[in-house]
Amino acid sequence: MIIEFIKKHELFCIFCLVYLVYNINGRTMGAGDTIPASLLPFSILENHNLYLDQFYNYFESNSLLPFFAKEIDGHLLSVYPIVTPILITPLYVLPFLFLKSAHIPIDMLNPGFVLIVSIMEKLAVSLIASLSVIFVFLSVKELINKRTAIIVALIFAFATNTWATSSQAFWQHGLIELLLAVSIYLILMNEKHASDKIIISLGIISGLFIFNRSADSILLIPMILYILALRDQRIIYYFGAMALAGTPFLFYNLHYFGNLFGGYNVMATQIHFNSEAIIGFVGLLVSPSRGIFIYTPIMLFSIVGYFKIFKLSNNSVKNFLFASGFSVLGQILLYGAFICWWAGWSYGPRFLTGMLPLLAMFLGLYIKDISFDIKNRKKLLIVGVFSVLLIWSIFAQIVGVFYFPNGNWDADSGVTLTNTEKLWDWKDTPITRSFDAGIVPPGNFIKIVNKGIALATRDYLWSQITSRSVVE
Repeated sequence: MIIEFIKKHELFCIFCLVYLVYNINGRTMGAGDTIPASLLPFSILENHNLYLDQFYNYFESNSLLPFFAKEIDGHLLSVYPIVTPILITPLYVLPFLFLKSAHIPIDMLNPGFVLIVSIMEKLAVSLIASLSVIFVFLSVKELINKRTAIIVALIFAFATNTWATSSQAFWQHGLIELLLAVSIYLILMNEKHASDKIIISLGIISGLFIFNRSADSILLIPMILYILALRDQRIIYYFGAMALAGTPFLFYNLHYFGNLFGGYNVMATQIHFNSEAIIGFVGLLVSPSRGIFIYTPIMLFSIVGYFKIFKLSNNSVKNFLFASGFSVLGQILLYGAFICWWAGWSYGPRFLTGMLPLLAMFLGLYIKDISFDIKNRKKLLIVGVFSVLLIWSIFAQIVGVFYFPNGNWDADSGVTLTNTEKLWDWKDTPITRSFDAGIVPPGNFIKIVNKGIALATRDYLWSQITSRSVVE
């Protein structure tokens, strides 16, 4: 009976499983970068604006503001994009009404409010990440088959930074993953049943994508090429919808920051394509501190899967995925050229999290051809290597979710823009240091029980956020 239920409600079961696992560590794991997004929904509901003014006293210390906030026209604004907090605000309506009915003030020095902020951040980001898993499943199912889709979805959920990054705090990468996964699915569905509504939806998603994390916009190039290849009025629908979705954020950025990408505009000045960019590129791939093939070595098989694209019968899908391979490479090159390519205080290859849905598609193309034959030594070896890399990938994520930041690798590493030696230390990595230090108790949800602890939390967070000075 249980098996029948699972078969009949496979999406629901996958979602519940993933969402439960994502929340089982009972804590958030962000940084100063993620604080504005965790508070803005309350500002929107309480004051009907996008200011962080009422939290000024919490942020301000010795007349200085942390790097994630900026005072403009007498108001305190987030230097990070506001797409994510705006989209998730509806989820905050009931908690907000509860705060009002319980007479709990919107004040970071109030332990009740701090607790709600922590809980809602965890629940919201886990929801975004879980939905990404669902759309990866649907996409692979549509492209290949259900068996492969289940395997790929679970790998994507628990063997990549979707778990250790996207489901842990309000990093922009979580929404990027979801928007990209939905886009891939819509393109596949459009090839199955062409629809103007799908094209318009892709346009809306693209508009949000650009203003949620402009540096990841390179991942949109294959989609734009796909739309242009349609060569009919749907091109107008797509770009019209993109403009419609992106214009409010464009006006916000121009009004308050005077440029297209708001506080993120500073990133353009921190990208340098020189010899150092080669080091960053290699570091994002194989450095012991941030290499994607160190933290998620299972994705090495995505490279092999990419070359199986040419076996696809649908030329439009084939061209889209082929171009996507170049966009993935372009994203790694771009972040490698960023002066802080290691992404500051965070776990693993955080900067590359947004492209994981595409790597999952390539991985699926490889997995579909895997077969287990105990008599065939070559196949047995491949399955063995695959299993070992998968186990390590899952282990690395478990360390990130349950152990990090115990061991204080980031704090002790001494990594700066001019001193990156520790990023290449194979004897002392974030994985080994955190694992040796032991599991972190679920502190956010449990320990905030009085004002004294709330004050201590404020002091601790301040020490963390002022230690970082580079915009992600």
